Amino acid sequence: MRKIRFLSCAGVLATLLLAGCGETPNPTPTPTPTPTPVPQVEYAEVFLLCGQSNMEGNTKYSGLDSLFTTWGYNDYDAVRDGMPEVKTTYMGVGYGQLTEDGKNLHASNTENKLEPKFLNTKVGMGKDDNCMGPELGCAYGLRKEGLATEEHPVYFVKASFSGSGFAQSGTDWNWKIGGKEKGLYQNFVKAYLQKSLDLIAQESGFTPRLRALLWHQGESDSDAAKIPTYAENLNELLGAIRTDFADYGYDGEGSNIALVDGMIYDANGNPWGGQNAVDLNTVKLNNANADEKRYVVNTSSVLEGGSALKPGNAGGDSMHYTTEDSFKLGMQYAQVIIDNDLLAE
Repeated sequence: MRKIRFLSCAGVLATLLLAGCGETPNPTPTPTPTPTPVPQVEYAEVFLLCGQSNMEGNTKYSGLDSLFTTWGYNDYDAVRDGMPEVKTTYMGVGYGQLTEDGKNLHASNTENKLEPKFLNTKVGMGKDDNCMGPELGCAYGLRKEGLATEEHPVYFVKASFSGSGFAQSGTDWNWKIGGKEKGLYQNFVKAYLQKSLDLIAQESGFTPRLRALLWHQGESDSDAAKIPTYAENLNELLGAIRTDFADYGYDGEGSNIALVDGMIYDANGNPWGGQNAVDLNTVKLNNANADEKRYVVNTSSVLEGGSALKPGNAGGDSMHYTTEDSFKLGMQYAQVIIDNDLLAE
């Protein structure tokens, strides 16, 4: 006899539900999305070097190798053959008017002198192949402290012109004389700097960041009539750079583009030394103290704390730094950069 199995009401209901709907699967948990990592931007730090002849570089470098031995440095070959840790593009012109085609420039790009070309920084980047400017000591100082490396170089854009100044015929930084835009910055340096920044991005793959204007000028403006307006003219030039290249400033702020202003020789013994030069250097010092992003390189022979760099002998002349002091000038620029974290992230 077949046995009949009885189910409880609950059992019957469960059976009917399972038969009608099938077994309900466990819900699949929604996966937590993995956040997309923000790519780290790598920057190429850039410095613009401008001014007149002592920035352009009218100092011969003969004897620099023996000075390296005196200083205890054993790597003169680095400045002779080129320092890949700091790359420089340069253009400059000796005394006289800068021509519109730039044919009279001494430039790193020998084929098209108004176009940038970055080279490893070395001797011969001054007014000709036999001269140097402060770019050499500055590059050496950054390299020596490990702040520039071959894998992640620092870039110098040097556009400096002998005899240049504010209200100077032919080599004039003030682009608004007579209401006409015609000066060195507006007609030459602005385009050269932009092309240089573009070239850095193209060649390095890094995003260029303009950290400072390294400035060494004032000899042409050291007479009594020009000194009172010197700071105004210089700050107007700096303001134009900060406005035109604001996107390249730290955090995209043009106000973060610093000024590092070198003093001129102010002892007696050359065409501009003496009280007028002391007065101009005092203007430079006071101007730097008025803005946290403006600094001064104190090379004075008179003002407190000055390093008393001098022109003449040992490769120089009565107007331009000696071989030793041109190199030391560049090292002082580097020290200001280091002391004020102008290469810091």
